[in-house]
Amino acid sequence: IKALGVEDIGNAEEVSPILTNSQNYSWNRKVFPKAKIEASIKSRGYKTTSSIESPFQFGTKEGVEPATTVVARISESYQMAFTYVAERGVYQKHRNALTSPVHVTHTGGTIEVSNVIIMYDNRFTDAADAKRIDFTLEKGSGTLASGGTCRAICWERTNSGLKYYENDGTTPLTVATGKTFVCLASNTLRSSTVIY
Repeated sequence: IKALGVEDIGNAEEVSPILTNSQNYSWNRKVFPKAKIEASIKSRGYKTTSSIESPFQFGTKEGVEPATTVVARISESYQMAFTYVAERGVYQKHRNALTSPVHVTHTGGTIEVSNVIIMYDNRFTDAADAKRIDFTLEKGSGTLASGGTCRAICWERTNSGLKYYENDGTTPLTVATGKTFVCLASNTLRSSTVIY
């Protein structure tokens, strides 16, 4: 991040994470108050707009298979699991597996999204640091779950940023209006993805 000159908040403690229970102490489950993040961005003079285009477009498009339950294995020890709530058209995220509780925010609300994207990519161990895992992030395939259905997608990283496409590799991806949760998973774990 520093080598690329990306504007970032290096010390997460500066925005006072709210840790509601022992599960939130994991690095990837901390919750940061929006107002504190915005204040930190403002105090540093960081940009709040971008010239980068959206990686997908918003609209309505049905998938080809049912997707009321989505479980993506993102590592040998961790899963991302979602269940679809048809009445509201959202997926609720679980803390890990489907048997774990629904993930809640520091205010007690559930984490809910309109779209779940699973990106598959080549994972490798960093030559300089054997403990560091990285991804090539050039191009690949994936799955979009939206509206209780799913379909195959493609993605690529270009000079202008990350782009998502329908499975033909050229038509811009259409996702439902709302929040989108992206899971990055190794190609070697693709067969562990369960969607029904």
